[in-house]
Amino acid sequence: MNKTSSGFKKAVRLIFGWILLFLSVPFGMTGAVFSFFLCAVFLSHIILLSLIALIVCFLISFSLSRIAWGMILRAHRSRLALGVGLATVIGVMLISSLTVFKPLIPSSEIIKPYVPEAVDYWDLESGSRIAYLKFPAESKTQEEPVFFLHGGPGGAVLSFKPITDVISALSKDGYDVYFYDQVGGGLSGRLKNIRDYQLSRHVSDLDQIRKKIKADKMILIGESNGGVLAAHYAAAYPENVKRLVLISPGELLSQEWDDESRGSIKDRASPETLQKFDELLKTARIIFAYLLLEVNPDAAHNFLSETEADTMITKLFSPLLGGMACDPEQFPEDNNILFGFWATIIPEELPEPEDEAVKDKLGSLSLPVLILKAECDYLKWEVAYEYKSLLKNSTLLFLEGAGHMPFLEKPGLVLDSIRSFLLDEPLPLPAYTDESPPRK
Repeated sequence: MNKTSSGFKKAVRLIFGWILLFLSVPFGMTGAVFSFFLCAVFLSHIILLSLIALIVCFLISFSLSRIAWGMILRAHRSRLALGVGLATVIGVMLISSLTVFKPLIPSSEIIKPYVPEAVDYWDLESGSRIAYLKFPAESKTQEEPVFFLHGGPGGAVLSFKPITDVISALSKDGYDVYFYDQVGGGLSGRLKNIRDYQLSRHVSDLDQIRKKIKADKMILIGESNGGVLAAHYAAAYPENVKRLVLISPGELLSQEWDDESRGSIKDRASPETLQKFDELLKTARIIFAYLLLEVNPDAAHNFLSETEADTMITKLFSPLLGGMACDPEQFPEDNNILFGFWATIIPEELPEPEDEAVKDKLGSLSLPVLILKAECDYLKWEVAYEYKSLLKNSTLLFLEGAGHMPFLEKPGLVLDSIRSFLLDEPLPLPAYTDESPPRK
């Protein structure tokens, strides 16, 4: 009976020993991941976090396997456990190097944006380094400069000639015309603290730019998210804005809308394009970066460099950009736009509190406003019409045969509309006054 009992206990010990030995590897790997994210709450140095994770991985795997070998062999526990611990660490290093630490973009494919010869830079008090282009008035007859505010967030304009060629023509009418890439995108500088990529930062930067050029008032032309920036700036500094042009403006308060109510550029993409988009987003490195962002934005920033991330998001967005036009073929393939990854995702992933009083502020403005809404704009009609309903001195024009970026298909009409509005001349199209969108 004693022999039977002893044999049973030995069998049970062996079974549990082998089970524990088997589990020592995944438990060690799990401990590595858990400790990495736990320590990331307090630390942001990726090498240090990785070392801590590997040490924890080794200790867990070594300790469990040492107990397991003791149950199986009752001898040579430490040496065998050392082998299991080291093997687990090597496995973690190998797996992570092929997944989360594998660069998304080979160094040979990193995008180097085209830099126009006339580009100059403003260094602002906020710390932003802003790349800009100035098209001086051919004959200075207008006091207020024109500023074009590009879309995004995280977008750019300086190297995108379909826009600069159209809007710069206003210099022939006596206006100094400025274009600039908002901080975090295009040719402008990147911020050390990625939490600062917020609308309030862009509003502040714009006012610092105004002071740089010593302008009392400005004329703002905002396209897409640039329209949001223009509206929020006008609400914050109404005394500094002479006129406002909003082209396919984005949602005034983003937290009041979702993709379904607002509309998304993905609505105009083919299933093949959407599949490619989703595949790129689901890579282990991107998922890891997003998870790390929730824990510590500084660590996420150190993990995914600006150079790599900007190229990745530019390649990610490129197949979708055809949705900016009625005819996708009209969007230039070689468009030279370099998107900023962190400037793009931070406003959505780590949003700042929105100024809900902005609607009342816009409702009190009396300055003239022109709103251009295009037929194939992927943003819903209600997004643009909210501006029309709030801004009492606004005029809305409906552009047929054009998309979210109407410069591509109707450059002449866009320029004529803006020019006529600025010079108080008759507009090339009748004002659209109906609350409902035109019937197709």
